[in-house]
Amino acid sequence: MAPSFLSQRVWRLAGLGLAVPVSVPASRLRAEVPTSISPIRTPLFGRVQGLLFAARYDTASTIAYNELGFGILARAQGRIGFFPLRLWVDSEDSRRGGLELWGLVKEIATFDWQVDNERMDVRVSGTLGSLVSMSAHRKPAGFGLPFWFPCMSSRTLGGIVRWSVRSRSVLSRPAASVEIPTSSPLSTYGMNIRSRGWALDPLDLAVFVPQETT
Repeated sequence: MAPSFLSQRVWRLAGLGLAVPVSVPASRLRAEVPTSISPIRTPLFGRVQGLLFAARYDTASTIAYNELGFGILARAQGRIGFFPLRLWVDSEDSRRGGLELWGLVKEIATFDWQVDNERMDVRVSGTLGSLVSMSAHRKPAGFGLPFWFPCMSSRTLGGIVRWSVRSRSVLSRPAASVEIPTSSPLSTYGMNIRSRGWALDPLDLAVFVPQETT
């Protein structure tokens, strides 16, 4: 019998997190982005806008686990959405759900969170060493603005998978900072980090299971 999380139409992901906007050279993405998906370049410098994020999903979530991700803004078949490029988690259930439901490949990592009333810090390590360190002040002044954004992925055997995420998180800015070791696979993207990003505290997402593959 399949686990219950594979039959749910919506995954709730609740907890806290950090998100930092980045830009990367389009040339660094050619080997990893399928030909059916086109990264969106900024008109002036030709760089691609993306997002680096870390999250700790608690027991109020469909699955309690930790996640690190990097994705870009892209276009496929005339429609724009967020395209995850690399994902790391510490849950086999999340790996299975990501692949079977969303067509997402997730790697295993370890997460070391240090959270108190004033700060949240996380260090993430993969099989070959440190991936990233992120930190943020837990500012009491934030804003909770509901928003929705489209996402996409690409199946191994072809086809674009589309889904959406609805957020009711509370954001505070400027709050987050990030350090990427030169030995990290994330360093190969040549990320330009100009903004200090946001603390998502609390984080509250509704991730809809794809109903469309084109």
